[in-house]
Amino acid sequence: MKIKVCGMRQQGNIEELVALKPNFIGFIFYEKSPRFVGEELSEEYVKTIPKNIKKVGVFVCQPGIYS
Repeated sequence: MKIKVCGMRQQGNIEELVALKPNFIGFIFYEKSPRFVGEELSEEYVKTIPKNIKKVGVFVCQPGIYS
């Protein structure tokens, strides 16, 4: 079984999650979501997450943007 935890935004929460060694950690890039990552995390910090924990993004294809 693989474990993915999504909607991470705050560095303290991410640090606690990383200690549990999930397989995946997710970040939401949909601005209307209450879990939108926004400007809260720096790219430099995300790069410190161990490479064995895969980073994934959640995106929403909004009508009219790609048509």
